[in-house]
Amino acid sequence: MSFLKKILQPQKTPVLFPHLQRPTEWKTYKCRFALLGPTGSGKTTVADLILLTMQTMSQREDTFTCRVLEGTSDIEEGTSLLRIGHFPNKTLPYQSSVIEAGFLLQFTNFWGTKRLHVPVADVAGEDIESMIKHKEGYAPSVEQYNQSLKLVQDIRDADGFIMTLPASQVLMHHRELQIDRVTGDLPIDPDVNLKRILSAIIDYKEESHGKPIKAIACVITKWDLIMPYAAKWGMDIQEPTGLGLQNFMNICFPSTSMALKSSHVKNIQFFPSFVQTEIDSHTGKETIWGKHPQTGKLDNSPRIKVKPPSQWLTYGRVPEYSASPYRDLINFLKTFAA
Repeated sequence: MSFLKKILQPQKTPVLFPHLQRPTEWKTYKCRFALLGPTGSGKTTVADLILLTMQTMSQREDTFTCRVLEGTSDIEEGTSLLRIGHFPNKTLPYQSSVIEAGFLLQFTNFWGTKRLHVPVADVAGEDIESMIKHKEGYAPSVEQYNQSLKLVQDIRDADGFIMTLPASQVLMHHRELQIDRVTGDLPIDPDVNLKRILSAIIDYKEESHGKPIKAIACVITKWDLIMPYAAKWGMDIQEPTGLGLQNFMNICFPSTSMALKSSHVKNIQFFPSFVQTEIDSHTGKETIWGKHPQTGKLDNSPRIKVKPPSQWLTYGRVPEYSASPYRDLINFLKTFAA
């Protein structure tokens, strides 16, 4: 039995830090979605872009409100960094307390008000790696085990999941490796790791007779990096008939696709996600920061392209990103508000 399956058995999760409660421990709505994904899949960026999109929707829609429970996270800071063209800081692994925020969404119409809780448990990919290693005699550290217990709590209580699928890591080039390759001792194919996470969740839900999974939102991250190849080979996930998405999942995520089908979850939708970076007109390469805008330390991360001031009244002070799919994602979540 894998370590992940062992810890997903029903158990009482101890309160490790009673003086520092997580948002899910003191504020609960009837319907909850949790964010999960493997190493390097862009979970932190996805969470920050969700908040950025909610901020825009709050400004423009009278019937929509959102309260942010920042909790132990830096989600407000991460969203601020995106607005000046910097990717959020990477989540550090093996933290003594879970990095969690929460969105309390409220939708009002003629018939009344509906609410939805979206806890964002930003578990570092390395922590998830520690739970899906299939090695004989593998023994996690105390920090890894405690982190796993916190993830279990979110899985136990969640009604649905937002899962990040890293497009830039897929094996879609003939005899070539990914555009992005995450270092570590797990399989290089993200399909293997994501399928193991998904299968463990489904097994737990079935064996413990927990809440059924209402929906799964699959956010395909860094889509812009493989978009030219995908379109060329009939795997454009934005193609209107849906055939391109089906081809992409069947070819690049076959195990995950099969696990999703066998889960019998009726509401599964896919959302492309990307953030445009600045390209040097002379070299054709991404421009880098050189120094971190906050710490001033050496920073080799790429600069994000942001809207110029002349467009702020129309679009707001935002980066160039897939805003429409993120609005679609929030509206998808809205259908499950109670």
